Amino acid sequence: MVANMEDTDIQLFDRETIKSLVWPDTEAGLKAKRFLEPLVKNNISYYIDNINADIFVLKVDQFVFPVIVAQKNYRDSFICSPYGQYISYAKEYLPLIGNRFLELCANSFLTILGIFLRWGSFNSVVYVNNWLSSTDLYPKEISSTQITAIQKFLIQKFPRYAIVFRSLNTLTNAPLIEKLKKEKFQLLSSRQIFVTDTKNPAVYQTRPYKCDLKLYKTSHLEVVDTQEIALEECPDLLKLHQSLYLDHHSYLNPQFNNRFIEHVFEGRYLEFKAVKDGDRIKGMAGYSICDGVMASHLFGYDKSDPQQMEVYRILNTSLLLEAQKRGLIFHQCSGAAYYKSIRHAEGCMDFMAVYTHHLPIKQRLSWATLRNFINTVAPRYMKKY
Repeated sequence: MVANMEDTDIQLFDRETIKSLVWPDTEAGLKAKRFLEPLVKNNISYYIDNINADIFVLKVDQFVFPVIVAQKNYRDSFICSPYGQYISYAKEYLPLIGNRFLELCANSFLTILGIFLRWGSFNSVVYVNNWLSSTDLYPKEISSTQITAIQKFLIQKFPRYAIVFRSLNTLTNAPLIEKLKKEKFQLLSSRQIFVTDTKNPAVYQTRPYKCDLKLYKTSHLEVVDTQEIALEECPDLLKLHQSLYLDHHSYLNPQFNNRFIEHVFEGRYLEFKAVKDGDRIKGMAGYSICDGVMASHLFGYDKSDPQQMEVYRILNTSLLLEAQKRGLIFHQCSGAAYYKSIRHAEGCMDFMAVYTHHLPIKQRLSWATLRNFINTVAPRYMKKY
């Protein structure tokens, strides 16, 4: 489907038409082609075991964005299911409350809320710029005119779906958030994330950082980059990621398989770092960079390893040094709040921006109910847990 809205050239490509897409002749455009073209042709479920949603490529002038269209995927990973994020995932973390009575009350409330949200077709969602990771990076140059064009185009194409931009924060996405607000997108709190400005000298003056750097330099463990990792080692990278994010945290995290890891490795969509003890990989991180911001999308180590803390510190320090070398903002995602805050990472709330004004009343009501609850009650628990 092709449209021209206010001098903005906008096109949507699916499995049948992707071959006709003229990808932008830029580093970002070619990188997007290497990642997205196979996913559109083969479907997401070929690479990620717990996502059943449709994927398109949206071309807006010089930009290309993955567009994920989901509907009744209530059991899917939270990165493509708002129900999975706000109901299923929240339930898994209720034991952290530490009070059995309050836990039971919260579970009952979430169950009732979940029933209501299903009634409101809550999972009928079009995600813009969803790169199938917990953290999405955005180009800074996207204009208000292009945002308006995307909004109008997707309303025409998917009239009964909420339009969602996820993974937004005020430290790296403030201008984009303001542009979305002007188009009547509404923000829902999502999680607490941490961001490090590697140009801030205070980051390198903390005692914890100095200890990390000493460990990084003196440890017998070795950090290697993508060029020093063999394709045959991809299953080891995947196993470490699964060990941390699935076995230790939640199976609602994306369940990447070997095809996905080999795809992002061979296509150089992600750059990798691995912590090695001789020939054995003990820690891994896969990261990307977009317009001055670096984020890790894959991360893993063995929590049962006696050296787990040493591996974690060395791996995280190697990423920080990489961001410093390139003069980047280091988006450290969520988790390990104390570790990151004492190293001068700045915490802030991560948001989902949602547009629902075109939807039937029951869908608007479901989103409004969740928004009022999430933005009122949830942020303090997100910051705590």
